[in-house]
Amino acid sequence: MHTIMMTNSPISYLILFPNNRVLVIYFNIGTNRSDYLMANQTHKAQIQKNDSPLNPLNFIEDFFNSQGWFTERHADDELLAEANGRWDLYRFGFLWRDDLSALSYSCIAQLPNLRCHPSELFEITAKINERLWIGHFDVSVEEPSFAYRYTLPIRQQMNTIHDQIEDLIETAFIECDRFFPAFNFVALGEKSPTEALIASVTETAGEA
Repeated sequence: MHTIMMTNSPISYLILFPNNRVLVIYFNIGTNRSDYLMANQTHKAQIQKNDSPLNPLNFIEDFFNSQGWFTERHADDELLAEANGRWDLYRFGFLWRDDLSALSYSCIAQLPNLRCHPSELFEITAKINERLWIGHFDVSVEEPSFAYRYTLPIRQQMNTIHDQIEDLIETAFIECDRFFPAFNFVALGEKSPTEALIASVTETAGEA
């Protein structure tokens, strides 16, 4: 805490607290009364440094609802949603870290009961991730499923990144639709990881 005496009459004291609050006390000479003013003021530079964008989950929730998709909001920083992809129902999970200004999300699809060795599922995941520019996949063996994940740092105000968030959601659909057959082939023991990847890429190229 720092105290600065201001010399102008009436006598004034400006007290700066560590939390950037400012207490200004005015003493009127010749009276027993003191007027004080507590102002929640912060230096402009500090305001700019700590100013965080609006919670992006509000926009994402509205976006999913506008498509008629299911959403469930557990907290201000957590959102769940569901939407049908090409092959399966995809379950989305969004987490917002205000202190990091970062949005993390996942898109999960279920797999059939495994008829392959778990190592083959890990192998196909690694092969697929080598082909991705954005995000990555991981798999769960206990509850057979795969998830597409990505974390987006958000430094701008929300009204400047709506299109970017929509693009990332679309990317999750595209990548899950694209590689679902490869995961499924391996999970069912119908193809090796290499064969499954070739079949998936060939099918996608044929559709293009």
